[in-house]
Amino acid sequence: MRKSKQVTRLSLASLVLVGSLGISMGPSWAAIPSATNELTVTPVGSFSGGGEAAAEIVGFDAETNRAFVTNGLAGAIDIIDFSDQESPSLLARIDITPYGDDITSVAVKGGIVAAALTNAPSGSNAIASIAPVNGSVILLDTSGIVLNQLPTGVLPDSLTFSRDGKTIVVAGEGEPICDPDNDDPNLAQDPLGTVSIIDLSNGALGATVTTLDFSSFGKDALLAENVRIFFQAPRRHKTSSLSSQRFLLTELVPM
Repeated sequence: MRKSKQVTRLSLASLVLVGSLGISMGPSWAAIPSATNELTVTPVGSFSGGGEAAAEIVGFDAETNRAFVTNGLAGAIDIIDFSDQESPSLLARIDITPYGDDITSVAVKGGIVAAALTNAPSGSNAIASIAPVNGSVILLDTSGIVLNQLPTGVLPDSLTFSRDGKTIVVAGEGEPICDPDNDDPNLAQDPLGTVSIIDLSNGALGATVTTLDFSSFGKDALLAENVRIFFQAPRRHKTSSLSSQRFLLTELVPM
């Protein structure tokens, strides 16, 4: 029986993480609880990464009891030991600055940690001469050793592993670069939004990447279908301003 896969785009306005990581196991015959409107959260332990922007995205590896946290303040990935949930401790802080300018997301599966890195635009202060720069994804093992670096589109944001751990899908936001002193869209640089698909069939060292964009979706055709486009920079008047931000991967198995 052949399996079919479907990639579904999911846009989230916000994501709330509750600050304790743990696993609760119960007997398979346990009664299904009734839904209520009440929620009780009891803090178990905490860890401070150093201040604002020091702990945005968390990936947790149950096999090692380690959390991998984006630390934008330090330009690093913090590896936190959660063996003692009441007193989590920092195992290592992996500097990402040799590979990119900022870290936007992290995920872990099957002993591979993936982190999305962005690069600042190049060029002078004049907006017309600024060029958007593609980002990348670095692959690490759970001890923090960097194994590979793969290119993506401009401003990679979230990344998601497939259920079998053999594929990573990366959302490339490609946000417009605007003149801070002039909001005229004619002066903006508007790079293409992208989707990067990383193939891990041959492991982290043998990983390959394919990056797709939305240039085949014409802006006029989308507007005719009542697709709302928030930003329409004339520099890309023949293409759409579509971009990706987050993905949900599902696997459909025919019955």
